[in-house]
Amino acid sequence: MKPIKGLAGVVILYNPDTDVVDNIRSYAPVLEKLWIIDNSEKSHEALVDLQSLPTDVEVLSDGVNRGIGNRINLALKASLQHGFKWLLTMDQDSNFSAANLEAYVAKLNEHAEQDSDIGQIGVQYKRDGQQPDENVVCEPVTLLITSGTFVNVQIAFKVGLMDEDLFIDEVDSDFSYKIALKGFKSLLCKGIYMTHSLGQNIAARSIINWKKTDRFLHVPIRLYYMTRNYLIMRKRYKQYFPADFKKKDVDILHVFKNNLLYNKNKWISLCMIVRGYIDYRRNYVGKLR
Repeated sequence: MKPIKGLAGVVILYNPDTDVVDNIRSYAPVLEKLWIIDNSEKSHEALVDLQSLPTDVEVLSDGVNRGIGNRINLALKASLQHGFKWLLTMDQDSNFSAANLEAYVAKLNEHAEQDSDIGQIGVQYKRDGQQPDENVVCEPVTLLITSGTFVNVQIAFKVGLMDEDLFIDEVDSDFSYKIALKGFKSLLCKGIYMTHSLGQNIAARSIINWKKTDRFLHVPIRLYYMTRNYLIMRKRYKQYFPADFKKKDVDILHVFKNNLLYNKNKWISLCMIVRGYIDYRRNYVGKLR
């Protein structure tokens, strides 16, 4: 595929491994411009051969972790300055097959031409990915994750960009809710897939029925941000989206249960959850110090 006019992208790195090169290569060809922003404390040699990509690549590595929102906002501001209409936001561990990417861009172009109120459009994700379905339907949803989402640059500025105070976790939720409350749309293309993982996946036995099921675990510091930022989201948006938060309350309890029962760092995980709650009550935002 060749670069498509009006499309730019940004991928945020944090201590990436060499797989990141192939991940980026999976979607870079359709972009006119790609910003690769490294949030790590040191740069990585894995980025060097990315200069051979068939697109204009700009790498930023300043040795500071400024969080997800700050980096995406940087790319949104640059996209506006350079006249790009859509910004693809990607995680370092996400990728597309060629067939899924082709189907995705086709749907983006189709819906962008029909509806100027689309604030963002995304796809489904699988741990191991799969080929696109024959019949793809793009439906309105309330929430989209950051990775694999095309953001309408103009609308992003109308709703107030990403919340940099959240640092990581729930940045995409906050942005999605702002889009909805401002009267714009989020679309999910069901039947187009991105390979993406939400965390470390393990098979663990239930303490109730002793059956093995998949559990997603997180490093303790992620549990801090998940706790603090979820409570911030709940305070901001529960009155507008009560059904969402009825489900989210259950989901976050499952996260706590899985990590406190099956995580090797149980004590540290508990401490980070408690600290997240305390910092929420203190109105503390930004990076954990």
